[in-house]
Amino acid sequence: NLYDFHRKKILAALINEYTDWDYPKDHPKTIRNDVLVALSDVLLIAPLIEAARLHSIDDDRETSNTYIFLFAHESKSRTEETVASNIRDSISGDHVSYIFEYPLNKDDDVIFKFATFFD
Repeated sequence: NLYDFHRKKILAALINEYTDWDYPKDHPKTIRNDVLVALSDVLLIAPLIEAARLHSIDDDRETSNTYIFLFAHESKSRTEETVASNIRDSISGDHVSYIFEYPLNKDDDVIFKFATFFD
């Protein structure tokens, strides 16, 4: 293993990065949230960055465009649903309604404006 020598430094860096310093006590919800953030980074963010890096490698660097976006909006309805769980930020799939501009419109029937009964 290449990381045997630096294992303590890596652990210290991980603890420093994923500790919620606003609430540093070892409350079970705080520990759970920190673990969820770390697992999210390991299972989603790291492979996403690696895929973007591999995608951006091209013979012609001028034609290889790679973009990543981060959606971290915390919607009001989502916040009301998860008050007891203390889970913050958005989850995977929350951005879809914003792509269709549903939360940005005041009119609730805007999605169905062009749809008919037979659609």
